[in-house]
Formats: sequence, C-alpha cells, structure tokens
Amino acid sequence: MARFAVVIHPRFPKELEAIKRAGRKDIAGRILPALRLLEQDPFQARPGLDIKPLAIAGGSVFRLRVGDYRILYEVDVASKKVFVTTLFHRGRGSRQ
Repeated sequence: MARFAVVIHPRFPKELEAIKRAGRKDIAGRILPALRLLEQDPFQARPGLDIKPLAIAGGSVFRLRVGDYRILYEVDVASKKVFVTTLFHRGRGSRQ
C-alpha cells in the first residue's frame, strides 16, 4: 500500500502543548508516534493503533484513540493525504 502524507491542522500543536502543560507528557509522547503510523495505513486498527471509522462525511473521517485522548482525522484517498484536525480528551468528545 502506498504511503500517506499526514497533514496537521494549525491548531493541533496548541492542543498537544496543552496536554503537556496539564502534566500528561506520557500521553503527549505517544501521540506523534501514533500519527507516524497513520502514514502506512490510516484505515486499519492494529496493536498500538486503535482506529474507528465515524459515521460522518461518507466514511472518510476516523477516530484514533491514544489513552484518554481522541484524535479526529479525515483521509483523502485520491491525494494520499491524512488530515489531522482535532485532539481532545474523551470527556470533551461526548459533549460535542
């Protein structure tokens, strides 16, 4: 399978920094390696990569779980790009 390019939304680094400031450096340290794994296959869950498709946007939006945090991303197969849009704590996601 061809590799995908991971494109990160400008707000994402700020959200990651907020996690670090909150004392969750362990989780913050696991997020970037998880995003690198999306380059290989952004669709398939595997050990260390809990991926779930969401029932929005025609099946192109996915949720990646890293500890208590969730990352939303959209996959554009035609351009081979993964657009990482949002990082949030799981409690915040249930209120959205």
